[in-house]
Amino acid sequence: MRIVEEDLRSVVSLLPSCISRQSCSILSSCPNPINKKTPDYNQTMPATLPTIDEIKDGFAFLDDWDDRFQYLIDLGKKVPKMDDADVTEANRVHGCQSNVWLKLATRPPQNGTGQTVDVIANSDAHIVNGLIAVLLSLYDGLPVDQARAADAEGLVKELGLDEHLSPTRRNGLHAMIQRIQALADAA
Repeated sequence: MRIVEEDLRSVVSLLPSCISRQSCSILSSCPNPINKKTPDYNQTMPATLPTIDEIKDGFAFLDDWDDRFQYLIDLGKKVPKMDDADVTEANRVHGCQSNVWLKLATRPPQNGTGQTVDVIANSDAHIVNGLIAVLLSLYDGLPVDQARAADAEGLVKELGLDEHLSPTRRNGLHAMIQRIQALADAA
């Protein structure tokens, strides 16, 4: 299979910043060179989250868990900032080591699919925002009935997060999944 420069740029753009960009020096304009300043975490990022399949590919591409955790942190930087008005006790997810706020919004039916869900969430911890990014990529835009049936626990196992997160982070992730499922059931 012949790989063209555009394909390489596409792959490199999906790589987390933890991978040395020196390995992509064959490209004339390598994204995110090492000497560029990392964006401020607290700024709202215009970047869109990758699809769940792209996240799975990213995890599969990376060989060790230090790189995978850095990838999660990088994903977390792409999570849209939650409105301050939504950072309330009613939206707080209990059972998480860090502070996490999560709400579910539904959009009117489009193209006969029924209502779709939007997960809106944020945390005060970088790694947890990365876990939120994974969940957003899984759930956002799904019809409510598909969101109810989504196998988030299977995804956690597939990515290896069930074995590599600390027990408190794992409990928090499961609490977020349960909250999304409960909100989808109530929608």
